[in-house]
Amino acid sequence: MNLYISRLGLILFAAILLIGSQSSFAQLLPIKKFDCSQLEGKKLYVPTFQAAQPQLRKMAKQGKFKEMNDANEIAEYYSNVWKEAMAESSYDATEYEIRGFDSRRLIKNKDPEALLLSFYVDDYGNETALLTIAAPKKQVVARAIITGLDLSQKNDIRLMINMLNESLNTSCELDEQEEGKIKRKAYMNRYKKEFLAFYNSMSDRTFLVPESEHKKPKKAQERTADLVLALKEWKLSKYELIKQEEIEERRVEGDAESFYWKDFPIYTQNILITYHYNVILSTDGDAVVFVFLGKKRMKPSTLEKIQSKITAKAEKYTRQLEK
Repeated sequence: MNLYISRLGLILFAAILLIGSQSSFAQLLPIKKFDCSQLEGKKLYVPTFQAAQPQLRKMAKQGKFKEMNDANEIAEYYSNVWKEAMAESSYDATEYEIRGFDSRRLIKNKDPEALLLSFYVDDYGNETALLTIAAPKKQVVARAIITGLDLSQKNDIRLMINMLNESLNTSCELDEQEEGKIKRKAYMNRYKKEFLAFYNSMSDRTFLVPESEHKKPKKAQERTADLVLALKEWKLSKYELIKQEEIEERRVEGDAESFYWKDFPIYTQNILITYHYNVILSTDGDAVVFVFLGKKRMKPSTLEKIQSKITAKAEKYTRQLEK
């Protein structure tokens, strides 16, 4: 009997761990059953310095503003860096405005214009950015994992906004497939043309992949060796395995001759399970080329699957635009 109870306990414990890991994974799955036409007339509300105090207090504790003398200087820096990031981003789903707002009141009143940017940190330390509409009912319409991004820096803010924009585009694509018609044709066609323009230029660019990092040098070497093996399956362009710092330098420079891979780990209740949100991005503006949500790090089969999906996406968009 005791042996039976012990086995039952182990089964229940494993089930709890699985549920916890699946819930974290589900946070980043594409958003379904969103009527894309509801974006008409909406405006993205980006929180001002005053409205973003909870996020700013966290960044201040991390020493992001230690070289600034007072709140006015921080406020001016915050305002300028967000204006620059939004202007340089690929966000084009709606108009946007940097403003103060009470999200609870807007949602309670079902404000017809509001598309709210907010942030969420789960119990495992995963940080997520969310876009939520208030009307006709409260609904999260886009989300992006942002763990590790520095939202006091323009390029990382731009990257976050671009990933949210990609999430919105994916939501609209799913709506298009379910309904059998395009509800925002000009908007979606513009997105498809931009993707195809980048796809057609990939062979002239270099795919930058960061070398693996780990507190144990031997482990880092093993993971880097796995990357080298995986990259042998990459056929869409030249590739280069370099340090993360070099990729960051090229992002700052706005290198138009390359694109890069970034991996966002998604932690779960089970310390043995970490999912991976893989994003392929342009180096000259952090435009999202492709997103791949998986359970493991990049390996040959993963890279083959990513390539085939990118090619299939390009072929599908070409057919759709020819109609």
